[in-house]
Amino acid sequence: LAFIPQSQSAPLSITQQHQHHGVALSMSTTLFQPTQSSLDKLENLKLSIKKPRGASIGVEYSRLNQDLSDGDLKILSMQLRRSAKAAAIWSSDVESIAKLVMEQESARGDFPGPLPVIYSGPLVDA
Repeated sequence: LAFIPQSQSAPLSITQQHQHHGVALSMSTTLFQPTQSSLDKLENLKLSIKKPRGASIGVEYSRLNQDLSDGDLKILSMQLRRSAKAAAIWSSDVESIAKLVMEQESARGDFPGPLPVIYSGPLVDA
């Protein structure tokens, strides 16, 4: 067994050689030392996938006197998923529901994934 020391930022190599019945076998393993940057990224990843403690937040979107542009509604929907870590989006506006669903669906397969979008208006409008 041979250890080949290297600088802290470089990988550490371990080499093993075996001989059995005239056959030589050599194995090598490389261990990488984490950098501070990679440790910081790992910590950010741990924080982003950690389930938030406390109450879950459901957000209700209502169009009042002024409509948001499609782009602004898309940004709001994305921020509710990523930053606010909302549990669900509720709305009684049929047009807004369609836009919110389209934006949330674009997150399918990503982390965080799409939020449930729930229609809370009268069934006559739906």
